[in-house]
Amino acid sequence: PFVLAEAERGDADAAARRMKAIEPMRILVPNSEIRSLANEYYALLELPEKARTDAAHLAISVWYEINYLLTWNCTHIASGVTRRRITEFNGKQNLFTPIICTPEELMEV
Repeated sequence: PFVLAEAERGDADAAARRMKAIEPMRILVPNSEIRSLANEYYALLELPEKARTDAAHLAISVWYEINYLLTWNCTHIASGVTRRRITEFNGKQNLFTPIICTPEELMEV
């Protein structure tokens, strides 16, 4: 899964800490419907190719009804315009919409 690939990137020590932290977590695997939804978000949000995985994170959060989607990507995911587009799209499709925010917003820092 792409979450593991992302966690393994970067500084080796930091990657090892991330892998240890997520070890006990359940990995949510995308199915064909999630992949289709991710493609819809990719097009809807006009994301660049480098942000395609962000659409997959969003689709998994919606499909599994995860309450919060945390991101530091304020350009492609955590912007006000993007949040509005997602909320409107999901409302029309009768889909769950997670709260999209940065970790600092969640922790009220």
